[in-house]
Amino acid sequence: MKWPLKIDKAVDRRAIKWLIKFLVVWFLIARVIWKTDWVRQAVAEYYCPVVAGALSWLVEALGREAAVESATLFLEGSRLAFVITPDCTGLYGGFFIFLAVVLTLPVQSQPVRLLWILGGGLTMIAANLIRLTALILISADRPDYFDLLHETSDVFNMVVGCVLCFLAVKRLSLNPLGVKVFRREAARTST
Repeated sequence: MKWPLKIDKAVDRRAIKWLIKFLVVWFLIARVIWKTDWVRQAVAEYYCPVVAGALSWLVEALGREAAVESATLFLEGSRLAFVITPDCTGLYGGFFIFLAVVLTLPVQSQPVRLLWILGGGLTMIAANLIRLTALILISADRPDYFDLLHETSDVFNMVVGCVLCFLAVKRLSLNPLGVKVFRREAARTST
């Protein structure tokens, strides 16, 4: 039986270099920069009330009365108060992985890279607001579901982030090289 994939050592070396670069950038963003007090206080703490206000607007658009105080959301008829922390902003999970992928991919055009970062950021914000709105509306009526829903709903952000990563790799890196992702053999253009 013949091995269906051809091994190209130059391509393998580039892929391994990219993987190492991606891991270093992701570690710096998610584990070093995000954890610093300056970023948490100067950036994330100011963004939390914005997320709470957007959630209030969404919840009210869906027919529930809500009030916001600082970064805490109160729903009428619910005994829970929903406190938005920096880890609830949607930045920590899938967005940092997506950001590290886009920053480390070999892209010819920096404006295209910037557009991908902005588009991915807006997509992650929308996904996080959907996640939090569902979490709030369900657990407002069923407070005993909050802990389970809160822990498992983070998976939604990770899935959205991974889909964005796949799309970014396909559109920014593989398509310009002529690699067809869903083909049995990779078609390459001559360079």
